[in-house]
Amino acid sequence: LGFCQVSDEAALANLSARGERLAYHCGGCFEGRTGPLCEQPKVSFCLRDCSGNGECDSGFCWCKPGWFGIDCSESASTTGGSVLAPSSQQKQGVPSPAAASALRVYVYDMPSEFTTLNLQYRNSPSVGVHRSYDGRNRSGFAAGSLYAMEGALHEWLLDSPLRTTDAEKAHLFFVPIYLASLFMWPIAKFADEPYVGRETRENRRRSHQGALLMLKALHYIRARFPYWDASGGVDHVWMMLHDEGPCFCPREIRS
Repeated sequence: LGFCQVSDEAALANLSARGERLAYHCGGCFEGRTGPLCEQPKVSFCLRDCSGNGECDSGFCWCKPGWFGIDCSESASTTGGSVLAPSSQQKQGVPSPAAASALRVYVYDMPSEFTTLNLQYRNSPSVGVHRSYDGRNRSGFAAGSLYAMEGALHEWLLDSPLRTTDAEKAHLFFVPIYLASLFMWPIAKFADEPYVGRETRENRRRSHQGALLMLKALHYIRARFPYWDASGGVDHVWMMLHDEGPCFCPREIRS
């Protein structure tokens, strides 16, 4: 246990009953914890809250049997392909202006090292995300992350009527990477930070690491999908939100 994780909740209750207060309070708790000593559990942020089909683990969804995908929104179809769980708008009966559009977007289901693993590295519940839960498990807008649009657009597209799981029908392909919002800061320089190119001792400057992470993502989608090579990447969408913008983007993506 960390110094802000109390193991004797009964002692805390007795302290409160006597009208006494702790001399020290934790300045901030890790995701999934709240209370003066981070002794109380709370809801964690996960993409689409795992669509109600999984368990959220500080940003990573553990899907229930029969469901898969980064947000546990897909299930296998008996006719092949996959079937999507209802969107938030469908569940609430709210009409969507986007539903009438013929545009279709395929969202790559990237390995966690590009997305949700970075959520688990966070040192604060509000870092790198566009919404978070308070101590009373209420979800609200999180204004503390300058580059949270990466996760926001990712979640919105996953929950959008524009989304398609049939890449052959897609007009655009979205490549989600939590680069500016989490990987380059604050995760970079952590003691056990993700280090791209460790084997070859690549430069650890954050702009160089960011370029290597994008290049690694490109190699991943090219090795497993034909769509980048089919179009030369002109229909692929990447987000580059940091101060340097696309300046450190690998030429393989820029060209």
